[in-house]
Amino acid sequence: MKKSNPAKKRILLLAVCGTVGALGSSAMAQPFLINADGATLLQNAVTAPAITNDYIDVDVNGVARRYLTNQQLAPSPVSTNMPFFTPGTWWVLDYCAIGSVNGVQELATWGRTYDTNNFHNTSGFIRSITRSQAFQNRTRYINNGVSSNAIFNTMNPGGKPVRSSMDGLFTALYVGDDVASPGGITNDIAPVDVPTNWASTRAGSANFSRLPGQAGYGNNGIVSVNRNGLIASDECGFTFGHTLAELGTARVFGEGPTDQDTIFDTAIAFAPIAAITNFGTGKTTTTFTELRHLFATGRLPSGENLHAVTRDAGSGTRNAFYNSLCLDPSWGVGENLRTLSSLAAWDKVGPEFTPSNKSGSGPLESTLFNTRLGIGYSGAERGVNSSWLINGQLEVLGVKDDLHGGVDFVRPTITAILDNGLRGQTDPSTSTVYTRDGWRIGGPAVFATFGDPLSAPANKGGLGWGETFVDANGNGGYDAGETFNDTGIAAGAGAGNGVRNAVAEPYIDVNANLSYDLGEPFNDLDRNGVYSAQEVRPAVLLPAMRNVEAAAFLNNMTRSIFGLESNTGSDANLFTPGELLATRFILVASTDYSQDPNDPCNWIPNPQLNQTIQTFERTFATQVYANFSYADFGNATEPNGPGEPAPTAPGSRAGKVPSRQILQLGGAIVCSATPPTENGAPITYSDGVSGTNNYIDQGGTARNYTSNLKLRNLVAGDFNADGRRDWNDANNLIAAWSQRNGGAAWVSPAATGDLASLASLVSETIVAGDAIIEVLGDFNGDGNFGRIWNGAAFDADKSDVRFWADGLAVSPTTGQLNRAEGFARIDAASLALTGNGNFFNTTQATGTYAAGNSAADISGNGSGKTPGFAPVGTDGVINGFDIDYVYAQFKQNPRVTDGALNWINLDESANSGQFRPDLSGDITGNLVIDQADVDAIVITILGTSYGDVNLDGVCDAADLSIANANLGLAGGWAQGDVDGDGTVTAADITIISGCVNVCPCDVNNSGAVTSQDFFDFITGFFGGTLDYNGDGEVTSQDFFDFLACFFNPPSGC
Repeated sequence: MKKSNPAKKRILLLAVCGTVGALGSSAMAQPFLINADGATLLQNAVTAPAITNDYIDVDVNGVARRYLTNQQLAPSPVSTNMPFFTPGTWWVLDYCAIGSVNGVQELATWGRTYDTNNFHNTSGFIRSITRSQAFQNRTRYINNGVSSNAIFNTMNPGGKPVRSSMDGLFTALYVGDDVASPGGITNDIAPVDVPTNWASTRAGSANFSRLPGQAGYGNNGIVSVNRNGLIASDECGFTFGHTLAELGTARVFGEGPTDQDTIFDTAIAFAPIAAITNFGTGKTTTTFTELRHLFATGRLPSGENLHAVTRDAGSGTRNAFYNSLCLDPSWGVGENLRTLSSLAAWDKVGPEFTPSNKSGSGPLESTLFNTRLGIGYSGAERGVNSSWLINGQLEVLGVKDDLHGGVDFVRPTITAILDNGLRGQTDPSTSTVYTRDGWRIGGPAVFATFGDPLSAPANKGGLGWGETFVDANGNGGYDAGETFNDTGIAAGAGAGNGVRNAVAEPYIDVNANLSYDLGEPFNDLDRNGVYSAQEVRPAVLLPAMRNVEAAAFLNNMTRSIFGLESNTGSDANLFTPGELLATRFILVASTDYSQDPNDPCNWIPNPQLNQTIQTFERTFATQVYANFSYADFGNATEPNGPGEPAPTAPGSRAGKVPSRQILQLGGAIVCSATPPTENGAPITYSDGVSGTNNYIDQGGTARNYTSNLKLRNLVAGDFNADGRRDWNDANNLIAAWSQRNGGAAWVSPAATGDLASLASLVSETIVAGDAIIEVLGDFNGDGNFGRIWNGAAFDADKSDVRFWADGLAVSPTTGQLNRAEGFARIDAASLALTGNGNFFNTTQATGTYAAGNSAADISGNGSGKTPGFAPVGTDGVINGFDIDYVYAQFKQNPRVTDGALNWINLDESANSGQFRPDLSGDITGNLVIDQADVDAIVITILGTSYGDVNLDGVCDAADLSIANANLGLAGGWAQGDVDGDGTVTAADITIISGCVNVCPCDVNNSGAVTSQDFFDFITGFFGGTLDYNGDGEVTSQDFFDFLACFFNPPSGC
């Protein structure tokens, strides 16, 4: 028999239909509303036409893919005119991308009741600003939290265009534009990238290694801060945390009684998630250890301060990504800046730049486009389906699973995803040993609902589904004597046999004989414990979903998946939801290994492995992960070898020119109000650009945002043009800074090293004038380098230079950060260029400034901190506040128990609700914060001792007096806490006394009592500054006390 060709049949069907849905439609005048709010990772699937193509014959009109005919149940675009609904519409599918965990939270809150509020953004109700995007039948009406289409209804919850009836029928109701619709909004479905169990928090003690369901999982109490380091609050005054969904009275199926409060998960696919990077990081590969550390601390284990671009804790993509890395999702806070980031302005560099808490995959990707030091994560399929990979905007990092002994840097190719064991493990498909590691980052995507969709009527895809029938008694199941359509179940199978046929339970045909054999694994949908050749509808069902059409939507999807798995060559699978999910994602049954449901970073042999469907996934012509761009870094942008596809985005190996915010926001973000847009005054940046969409390079050419970036700008921070970012860039960095502040024009050196080699590979000439100072040197994301416009003139700005010394000055040989070296090199470069060896103009409480001492200026009085993002705590003075801050890292950090904060030890360096470690406290530059760093400030930099409480350079009775006055009180160095435990205690008095009482009449600390001490005392006494006995006054008693000691020195003098 001639083998069928699905691809040719697809083309013929398209030619006949024009678009799927042109044949067959319902005459239904008033459609049913289905609300599905959740995962952004699933956006490209939920908004695809195939997801609502009728497979099961939802409306029982005899037109469906199982009959080899076509009907689109949710036509698009929806009409913007009365009566609003496109003729033939059966479903109005309203999908909002708010993040998986947020979807679970909204399901728990609004899945059993209705929101009837008459505004789109009211606090405490369903809000439009929380949606990164929203679609009704694939027509988008929200983008980045604001209206993007006329169908957006300001008087409905969340801006939803329509509401549903509240009579149990869920018919869609519409009155007019911006008029409150009758009825209410209930969340029927939460599309989630992970099981509900992974998405919900558990009470208990938090730890970064907690697993789903364990006490303390998802319970990290840390809250976000603003760019100034102070606690952030949203527009309604609420702080913003990272805990997962609170289910309240709801519970996950299997964790308690099964009733109307039970959430059921309908598994659909495995969603691979990629670690993605801006080209400016200079990275092409990474490891599980690096990624976990970066997102838990804001820095790499090496100390290098890249930007961890994150989703908010309500994201399932974030959840699956972190769980795959063995990191509790509530601990993956990254830079931990600001609140929910949904506005487009927050995605661009400039005054609103925010790398954290992105509300969707789109905003995260947009932010990463513009963040030259950025690494983030997103659905791997989006690289092609959302074009950022094939257009050369971002790249996928090869990742090594070093936590489990992996040795290969793996990319998400179709082979690596399907054959996903590690070297040395056995391939269950072939029984051979893997010779290469597979891809192991992602999550088992589900649709979460109150009620089991399989408890819907059989005609709606529920248990007992098969040939349609007239449900005369309305019990949802087929009963003998009821009229049925003897048309067969799918593609005519069983048609005309005179018996009402129900579908067989899905099974894995191990011996490939096209029939079920005893012992073969099967999906026991009817839960009767045996394989059912005719699916049985039990007399007692699990609780059903309230909205039967929402159940039908899910059953239409899962039944088509089962159909594809049972017969991949059937024409009935064309254009179905199952085929869509198999090509956009990876069906659960197709991977060799799957995640342990209770330990997501542990992979076990897939109990549902179906070799037939794996082969289908591997060979299907439009399988997204077969795209050549996934195979190797740069395939979309670099010239390739003989026989390989041409690059899809030639000439952009450095990525794209990042976008800055052009206009200020048109107003403040106000609680329960429509968010502002970018329509305010033009923003002026350090290169003089104001109100236009470009940078100015060193050759004077305007470089437009999103255009191809010249290769000279490949690596952010690479000022010396060797293709690397390390401490050798200091001299050129300072030269560029000097240009922005009136110095000579900086001329980029000729390309050498890695940059020259890559230029040769891609056949691009490196031109010095192509260098863009702001692209190379804007490390903190404000759009500037070297100076900031104050509204009338430019002010010098050293924040990016400090960022470099604090977080980017890595050794060119070891790749490890050395802050001490970074600050010293900045001062040396400044001295050589300008004669000023103190670039930051740092002052000291005592002692003499030496090159590099600015490394110790890390904290001021009450100054906020943004550990992992940027060193904003500096106040220009090295004093007791800096000593206190260093001490706090290892003396007041409850996760440090050995007296030293070792940066590479995530147990000590992870950010938690108890403490946020800051590597800026590493004064010596060895990636350890301990007593040696305090010594470096007190002894080496300030040139004093541990008894010098007032930091006047002298350890004397005045210091002891201060400590005694604060004994028993909380305080820092300035109050007498010289041992750094946060309280002035007897131990501090002992330390100070040991310094003060060595020889009190050795006034000048020369080590001996001489006549010079007498003369120095007299000078201080008559000058009114030498309070010898520390009583707070200079009196004759000081004179007498000094003379007593001078003429009769005590022991120790």
